[in-house]
Amino acid sequence: MITSYLIASVGTAFCSPNLLSWLGFIADESSATNVACVLFNVLAAILTVWLTAKIYRILFSPLDLYRGANSVGYVHHDSRIQTAQAVKDAQKRKKIGNSPPVFPNGWFRVLDSRSLEKGRVKSVYVFGTQLAVFRNKRGTVRIVDAYCPHLGANLAVGGKVVNSDCLECPFHGWKFSGETGKLVDVPYSQKVPSFVSISTWPCCEVNGFIYIWHHCDKAEPQWRVPEAELLKDFKYVGRTEHIVHAHIQDIPENGADSAHLSHLHKPVIGSDVEQTNDSFLNYLIRHGIQIERDILMWNNKTYLKKPVLMKEESALAKHRRWYQQFYSENSPRLDDQGNLFYPNKADVTDW
Repeated sequence: MITSYLIASVGTAFCSPNLLSWLGFIADESSATNVACVLFNVLAAILTVWLTAKIYRILFSPLDLYRGANSVGYVHHDSRIQTAQAVKDAQKRKKIGNSPPVFPNGWFRVLDSRSLEKGRVKSVYVFGTQLAVFRNKRGTVRIVDAYCPHLGANLAVGGKVVNSDCLECPFHGWKFSGETGKLVDVPYSQKVPSFVSISTWPCCEVNGFIYIWHHCDKAEPQWRVPEAELLKDFKYVGRTEHIVHAHIQDIPENGADSAHLSHLHKPVIGSDVEQTNDSFLNYLIRHGIQIERDILMWNNKTYLKKPVLMKEESALAKHRRWYQQFYSENSPRLDDQGNLFYPNKADVTDW
């Protein structure tokens, strides 16, 4: 009703011959009225189509929201400092050297299944490594190291899926098997060296996601990702994705910390942590999910190896002991400067 009223009001203004004649567009009032009405009808049709598409998308299309590192989870009280700088400062202040190993051994989600079509390849950066994820012509997902051993081209940037299950380098056309990683063809050479290959990564596709297996000792997968039967009955309607600057162990540890629920997640309508003047509408849109309060804590906290725990918080201690099974002696860590290193691996730079 409001939209129709606005369109009609604009149309009345547009179709006013006195207005158009006064502006000097057309001397003949009748002609001015006809031209103005035609223009109005065209604009009204365009506006109607645009509004209909927007409403349809809101009501019937999945709503995917992305929240970057600068949009939530950091607070600075000096108006002279930009948010991006405050984020960098908060990260530097963390005692990085006290954190657990960076990457636990296990399965990690890298992509949504629906985002990778047959014959397509995507570039993914995980575990400090650039990877190429592609779906071969048969529909099977493969994950390999992204850099070609020839001259270092990124196979995921301009590379093509060829010969059913091979990834072709965009630089010189070298072809690598998605299953074994071996070099199978060099288009301008009669001989293919048998010792050339790229690393392949164990992966699986479960519950609509593509997972990659990581183990610091290159051990084979020790368990499978369980299939959630209930998800098959669900319809995807969207999600909110956040970038969090915290150790991965902090996320599940939150579930064992029941004491924070009644304090951090208390139902305060119209306000939020560090945002006391938020409107109720803003609360519904931006803070409808309590996860953003947790993100504020995660982004600004530091990891304590020996925290002071109360008797009622025994679940936290149990969770930390349980989580240790996913670390190995060679699990990579971060030093005090934030640099990645492997405890039992020699630091040799080969130029």
